[in-house]
Amino acid sequence: MVLSRPLLNTHQVAALLGVKEAAVRVWIGRGDLRAIRLGREYRIAVCDLEDFVEIHATKARFRPKGEPNEDKTPEDRK
Repeated sequence: MVLSRPLLNTHQVAALLGVKEAAVRVWIGRGDLRAIRLGREYRIAVCDLEDFVEIHATKARFRPKGEPNEDKTPEDRK
């Protein structure tokens, strides 16, 4: 349910992501970030912000064969 956690305003989302509030409004306008309009303001559910971040995360870097995996410990690489 959307209301199980508090709704964030565009200023709060911008601060969390380290971007300008205008960027958040652009994402909402393009339909990239789901938001609820309450009067003249938008509110964003935390779950919708988490989905937005997950969708826009970069893919894992391709590692050529023989290149060590930084996520593994030296014992795991043997």
